[in-house]
Amino acid sequence: MTNRPTGLVSLADLSTSILRPPPSLIDGLLLDRTLTQISAPPAVGKSLLMQAMMISLDTQVPLMSKFPIPKRKSTLYLAFDARPWDYVQQTAKLIRGLGLGKDEWSRMQSYFKFKDPKWKLTSPAIQQHLKAWHGDLGYGVLMLDTFRRFHQLNQNDDRDMASFMEVLIGLCDDLKIALIFSNHERKPTEGSRGADANYSARGSTEIPAAVDFNLVLHKRGKGVRLHLPKGRGAAPDDLDHTDFTITYGGTPEAPAVTLVPVDASGQTHQAIVSQLVEGFHLGNFSRAQLVETLAQAGHQRPERIADTGIAWLHRNKRITSTGRGTWRLT
Repeated sequence: MTNRPTGLVSLADLSTSILRPPPSLIDGLLLDRTLTQISAPPAVGKSLLMQAMMISLDTQVPLMSKFPIPKRKSTLYLAFDARPWDYVQQTAKLIRGLGLGKDEWSRMQSYFKFKDPKWKLTSPAIQQHLKAWHGDLGYGVLMLDTFRRFHQLNQNDDRDMASFMEVLIGLCDDLKIALIFSNHERKPTEGSRGADANYSARGSTEIPAAVDFNLVLHKRGKGVRLHLPKGRGAAPDDLDHTDFTITYGGTPEAPAVTLVPVDASGQTHQAIVSQLVEGFHLGNFSRAQLVETLAQAGHQRPERIADTGIAWLHRNKRITSTGRGTWRLT
């Protein structure tokens, strides 16, 4: 067909791979230039997870020592759900929990904007502000905390939410950024129990229908379960769940917080690998040895546990690389 109407893509065009999926933002979790919802009941940790993402993206330290960051990205975090001092304290605790020094801290290039009632993304003027700031700051990720603070629409109305989600998708596409927003879980009712996790957040079904990734957090014992019921372009393994604990440490003068992934047995990945490494009496050990030992012990996904644990042990100076894929205790 020689006179093809504008806007159509033929199957023949696909053979040239003109429509490639976006690159990874957080390996094993999210793609770049996509729209993501993170939902949870109150006080489970959705804002803390978003702040941890912001720090990992800015420093390329793997998220939870588990999800690598392929490319450094700065974030504009619109922090409208709590007091400014609360955001500052939580972010400082997370930075300390990663063991980052003042030099690394001073090189971070992400930004907070704190609560401003006039900032509704339905306003063309505010959209222009975001575009101008993108030109000035070059941020690659926009975070909205929390969803209901950024519009004056009826969140349960399909027409209102379909229109608002188009605004968010437009920002992703126009600025070529990833956009991540938090949302509260809907209040449970008898009829909603056992419902699809994609529809657990408050508001119209147009919201989860429009997002590319839907992360759902729930309390699980003393920890938190992160579930990905929807992930466009995600690998099958990525749609699994991740359990983690929120671990508090540091000193009274300099408190710290760390998000630590947990194995199905209830042990953290770091503790499992640390125990195995301590058991090696021959000096050097390799990743392959760890993977084999973990698999023999019946752990699921031993490669991921080994990589998580090695990253944590190395960052905390428990082990040193000897080259050629081997490590030794320090």
